[in-house]
Amino acid sequence: MMIAENYPVIADMLKLYCHANAFNLEGLRKQVRREKWLDINPTFQADFIRIIRGRMLGPDEYNRLTAIDFESAEDVAKELETIFNFIYHDGPHP
Repeated sequence: MMIAENYPVIADMLKLYCHANAFNLEGLRKQVRREKWLDINPTFQADFIRIIRGRMLGPDEYNRLTAIDFESAEDVAKELETIFNFIYHDGPHP
């Protein structure tokens, strides 16, 4: 499954805020908490969880979006879960 095609907002946010040359999770956290995101955020959050749980983002596509290498879809899912927890649950910065 191509995340960029099926979940374009998530793909765009990964490119903008999780790229190796512009890693800015604080910026992503601020973005999803902005007032204009109140309508979008529930869908974004649910889609993010769906991608993590379904291991939908493989290492090749994650690398194309972020220029960060991982060995497996499980490793990508762990990274995404850490990012999700940082954004929504004030978890530790990855």
